Amino acid sequence: MDTLEHPVIVALRDAGTLQPRDLAFLIRNGRSYTGAELPPGTETWPAGKCILASETLAQRHGWQFRTGFGLLPRSVVGDSRRLPLRHAWTTPDRERAFDAVWPDSEHAEYFGLGPEYEGWLDHAVDQQAAARKRGIPADLVPGSFAQSLRRQFGFG
Repeated sequence: MDTLEHPVIVALRDAGTLQPRDLAFLIRNGRSYTGAELPPGTETWPAGKCILASETLAQRHGWQFRTGFGLLPRSVVGDSRRLPLRHAWTTPDRERAFDAVWPDSEHAEYFGLGPEYEGWLDHAVDQQAAARKRGIPADLVPGSFAQSLRRQFGFG
């Protein structure tokens, strides 16, 4: 599947969750993950605890922590429009997403980054939300955290 057509990327673009330049940064530096059934015996966690759950399971099982966006499975939200949600999960192999928080997570969609980008992702989402609250079109907000990272650290 072409990255630009990944369901999470399409949902992010349609919802305006990120500024276009930040969405481009996510596309360049992120990757898709396939929802997978949790291994037997893996504990599940309550809603709202995705970061703590993912960090704990990564340490406990030697998996890798990932952060990004996900789309809840249709079994959870029905036929309604699936909105991209900021989320965290683990991966044993950079392909599968082990999600101990969402129900029916093997049918969810994921697109994310490694933990080194977690601060960028938080800031990009906050910046877009603040711009929308002020009624400023996203394309007119000067600068972005992604541009700052590229200038300072050569990311991107």
